[in-house]
This record gives sequence, C-alpha cells and structure tokens, in this order.
Amino acid sequence: MFDINYIELFKNLPPEIAVMLIAFIPIAELRVSIPIALGVYKMSAAAAMFWSALADIIISAVIIYSLGPIYKKLAGKLKIIDRFFAWLFKRTRKRFYRKYEVWGSIALMLFVAIPLPVTGAWTGS
Repeated sequence: MFDINYIELFKNLPPEIAVMLIAFIPIAELRVSIPIALGVYKMSAAAAMFWSALADIIISAVIIYSLGPIYKKLAGKLKIIDRFFAWLFKRTRKRFYRKYEVWGSIALMLFVAIPLPVTGAWTGS
C-alpha cells in the first residue's frame, strides 16, 4: 500500500536534509528516518537521532501552532469543517481527558514514543 522508496525519492539531497524530510512524513517519521540514516547514509547514531528528532520537533511545532488559526479561518466558512472539528475535539476530550488528568504529560509522551503508525508526533500534536 505504502510502497515508497525514500532513498530514491531523496537521492539528490544532502543526507541530513533527506533524513529530515523523511522524518516530516506522517507515517514514516522517526521509525523510518533513523534506520535510513544509519543504514543508507551511514550517519552516526547521534547524528541520525539529532536530524530525525529536529525534524520531528519542527513538524510538531508547526502543527500545534497552525491548527488553531487554520480552524478559526475555516470554521465559519465551511459547515463540514465546523462539524468535523466539533466532532474531533469532543471525541478527543471525551476519550482522553480523564486519562490525561490521571497520567498527564507522561501518558502523552509514552503514546508518542511508541514506534507504531499513528502514534507519532503528528498524532500527538
């Protein structure tokens, strides 16, 4: 289904930029960028972690700080956007508020740290 050749896709870029771009991809994130950095680009473990984590931090910040303004801009104009975000926020609050109240930031950190699809920085943000 997701048969993407990341190496071929970013072959003309410097290794650091390629690793960051791979880490930006929602399904790939760190679980793909770090092994490619180590195996294909022969980066040190520290460099692989640094460039991958930097990209993950950047994309998380962009998502967190842009989602609110995007929602406010589209909310009054498109009913489907209104309904979707109302559903999403209600569902998220209902499912996670009590758990977050008990476990706090530790639960979110563990959720994002699990190397499975849809548990990375995109979802956590």
